Amino acid sequence: MTMLCLTAVVAGADERSSALLDRLSSLIGGYGNYRVEFTVYVPGLAPQQIEGYYLVNGDKYYITVEDREIYCDGKLKYEVSGADREVTLDRVDPADRNILSNPTRAFEFLDGAFTHAYRGEATADGKRCDEVVLHPSDKTLGLSEVTLDVDRATGLPVRLSYRLEGSDAPIGIGIDRIVPGAAADPAVFVFDRSRYKGFEIIDFR
Repeated sequence: MTMLCLTAVVAGADERSSALLDRLSSLIGGYGNYRVEFTVYVPGLAPQQIEGYYLVNGDKYYITVEDREIYCDGKLKYEVSGADREVTLDRVDPADRNILSNPTRAFEFLDGAFTHAYRGEATADGKRCDEVVLHPSDKTLGLSEVTLDVDRATGLPVRLSYRLEGSDAPIGIGIDRIVPGAAADPAVFVFDRSRYKGFEIIDFR
């Protein structure tokens, strides 16, 4: 009887997390173009809080945070490091769910790439949230756990935490603002070599 009760609780938790993740994916996917402003919290780094934003239009995106930028046309991405004066060119990895490298798929968790469970109610950035814990199916990623806090009122993300294998503390990303339908010039997503004269191009394609 105890085992049956435990099984029912786990099943209920998984159904709750599935419903939350499905709603979140539908909301974000329905925007088409949108802008997200975020803050990265990195333990042990000074400063610990780094602000940035990204723009998405379908499979295309542009990210800027500190001295780094990423331009993506949906197939190729150009990651610019201002400090190193380098541009890294690579193909987009559709399996990548990291919000700082492939934001177009950052909230897609229901395709088997992650197991997930409802952890309970939580408070994040002063908002009442539902918390979902996720574990990657691929154990070679170096990522052990993702925690997602979803606003109970809107169904939108409030905070993501990525815990890397062997790390003492997770990297947190607060979702400060989402602007649906944010218009962007198509040129925003195109890497313009003329703007980065003297930068070394490292091609990993």
